[in-house]
Amino acid sequence: MNLQTFITQIQSQANSHNTFDSNRSQLRGLYRDGSMLTWESNQILGVNAILEKLEGLPFQKVVHKTDTIDAQPSSASVASLMVLVTGQLIVDDSPNPIAFSQVFQLMPEGGSYYVQNDVFRLVYG
Repeated sequence: MNLQTFITQIQSQANSHNTFDSNRSQLRGLYRDGSMLTWESNQILGVNAILEKLEGLPFQKVVHKTDTIDAQPSSASVASLMVLVTGQLIVDDSPNPIAFSQVFQLMPEGGSYYVQNDVFRLVYG
């Protein structure tokens, strides 16, 4: 698959958000030991610590409503991607959605991609 086709696929789907909403433990395959997640201001390194953080979040039910997905190549020498997602979270059936912003870097590995860096921020206001 060429890079432009992959960017188009990323922009047309929010599959990792669907997995986050339904079964966070299945996100394990997206991260590696060297991956880093910044959740709000907390930096978490490594797949096990990232999964522990995501599975330990205080809300039981989450629905992502994605507003925008933008992607672009992040390196001239490696077929990596930088992806920006904005949208709203509906947490535990709350009538008040919370805006969010997420940036992640996808790195190639064996014909697929994994998340090297992931920055997630709730936007209050």
